[in-house]
Amino acid sequence: MNGLQPTKIEWVKGFSANPIRGKCPMGCDYCYAERIRKRFKQPARVKFHPEVLKEILYRNKPTRIFMGSAFEIFAPSIPDEWILEIYNVCLSCPQHTFYFLSKNPQKWACIPPGIPNHIHFGVTVTAERDMWRLDFVKTLG
Repeated sequence: MNGLQPTKIEWVKGFSANPIRGKCPMGCDYCYAERIRKRFKQPARVKFHPEVLKEILYRNKPTRIFMGSAFEIFAPSIPDEWILEIYNVCLSCPQHTFYFLSKNPQKWACIPPGIPNHIHFGVTVTAERDMWRLDFVKTLG
């Protein structure tokens, strides 16, 4: 699995990028990330791949990109430095539209305020117990 990968995810209609790879620490029963990791023979050890970000930087044609489609970028164990490096690349590419989904919106605290219009954050809600995530997003204003 290299940098930008075409995705069949209907709401993206573009590419996915996974600059963090390995066995996702979230361990969700319904998640497809582990199957993808095994299919592409990715190691279990979680590792940051900044080379994935270079492909985004060099792409001039406007593109929709789902960041972290096969890994929870905002998992508690992921260093803020990795997240900020990913976010800073997104900031420097306003020609693209970026999407982040998370089960840990509280980890967004490492992102500086003033998110531009080409970067979108969303949460995953699969059960009643996850509804707090929607409430959390509303507090971000």
